[in-house]
Amino acid sequence: MAKKVLRIAGLALLALGAFLVWYRWNYSMKKAVGFEMRPSGKAGDVLIATQGSAYKDSVVSCLVRDLADMDVHVRVMDISDLASADTASWDAIVLLHTWEYYEPQRDAADFAVRHPRHSKLVVLTTSGSGGERLDTVDGFSSASVIADAQADETILLKRVKELLPR
Repeated sequence: MAKKVLRIAGLALLALGAFLVWYRWNYSMKKAVGFEMRPSGKAGDVLIATQGSAYKDSVVSCLVRDLADMDVHVRVMDISDLASADTASWDAIVLLHTWEYYEPQRDAADFAVRHPRHSKLVVLTTSGSGGERLDTVDGFSSASVIADAQADETILLKRVKELLPR
């Protein structure tokens, strides 16, 4: 009887472990591909730090297109590279990160705490409920629904425009 209970418990733990590995593999954020758009930059400079996902890629693509049309210099990087980035010369810094396991993505949260120029920071936090966000910075939250990507980009663009030189 005890062996049977141990076997069942072992199989349950194995199944739970396999599920957690599968979940992390399928639903974790991917590394974002960095790139730079260098129009004249006369309208300003914007740094975008993001994670890779279909939703975030869509938001970033729309934001980069609109900023490039405005003659803004844009650099996109993975959020994990943010700690080593020189952020002093940017007019606006946009963070797109996910709230996972009941907490914000570590690089985004650390940067928001350490960044001395909160007035230059705009944050979009995604979470399952769409309600989680970093409270210490200018930001908003979304449920990461592809159909909402354009509307969310419009909100980001409005906030970024307010930070650009006039």
